[in-house]
Amino acid sequence: MERLEQTGKEYKVNGETIKARKKTNNKWFETQDSISYWDDFNRQKIIYPGIMRIAKSNENNFPRFALDNDKNFFFGNDCYFLVGKDLEYLWLLLNSTLLGYLEYV
Repeated sequence: MERLEQTGKEYKVNGETIKARKKTNNKWFETQDSISYWDDFNRQKIIYPGIMRIAKSNENNFPRFALDNDKNFFFGNDCYFLVGKDLEYLWLLLNSTLLGYLEYV
């Protein structure tokens, strides 16, 4: 029995019940649960960090939002992303001086 097999079967080993990993669809992203949004990673997206610390002494810390037009940027666990239509306008607004100013008020 392979402990990493993806069948969901239970086995008895030395009197202990051991379960194999849940059955998956064997997609590239290696999650154990099927997710419906995996194709969003291949779309145009706005990417932003999980924590945005902007020092009040350094207002030039922008932009904090990145636009991925090439649809090929993948990121780790401390980033989030938005998908939709006409993201260029939202991206420009998010990185604008106006929104940067509102952060300081």
